[in-house]
Amino acid sequence: MGAPQPRRAFWHLVERDQILVFGLGVALLGMGAVRYVAPCWTSPSPLRSLDAREPIRYQIDLNRADASELDLLPGIGPKTAAEIVEYRDKHGPFRQIEDLRQLPRMSRDRVEKLRGSVTVGVSTPAGEAPR
Repeated sequence: MGAPQPRRAFWHLVERDQILVFGLGVALLGMGAVRYVAPCWTSPSPLRSLDAREPIRYQIDLNRADASELDLLPGIGPKTAAEIVEYRDKHGPFRQIEDLRQLPRMSRDRVEKLRGSVTVGVSTPAGEAPR
């Protein structure tokens, strides 16, 4: 029969059980970390989430905006935004929105589509007149 086995306390684990408990602990920590960090990976940044089809809710000042801000305008890409900044640097500030027509890529229709989104004065919320 052999010698009786000493009785162990329930919290005293055998090596195999220790490995299992350690593995479960690591898995739970990993799942918690993924749940905490995953929203950062999946949610788009504010700039990427802008859709050109949605109207912007404020007016961009053509005389103060840089190329990255102008690129947010509907129908304006990075190349046209850079051309606007270059034209402004070379010829001075815009006096009116129609001055955009001096750029080669700006048709009358494009300028009209931008009319509610741009200003040549102080940036103001849409619907308010510039001061």
